[in-house]
Amino acid sequence: MGAGYFDRDVLEDALANFQRALELEPGHVPALLGASVASTKSGNPAAGLDLAQRALTRSPQSPEAHYLAGLAAEALGRRGEALGHLRQARALQPQQREYQAALERVMSSGR
Repeated sequence: MGAGYFDRDVLEDALANFQRALELEPGHVPALLGASVASTKSGNPAAGLDLAQRALTRSPQSPEAHYLAGLAAEALGRRGEALGHLRQARALQPQQREYQAALERVMSSGR
């Protein structure tokens, strides 16, 4: 529903669409993940982390949810939490280069 908006970088519209989807189905994992991305990218990583964690409650083995939680935690300066989520995302889907790159970035930021 809101995913197409990311291409146009209209995060507020995307977030509004994801929120409408969540009103209809509060535990809808794809809507939670989309809202997490939109929240974090629009400068609200606390909400992004909360949404990613809600997705993890519904789908604990979701590499994307761990990745998004890691990005939001990183934006909040919570390096340890970010590393844990990013390591889990990489373990669940090791072929995903984006997960590895994020993990390496966070690991190097602590040096």
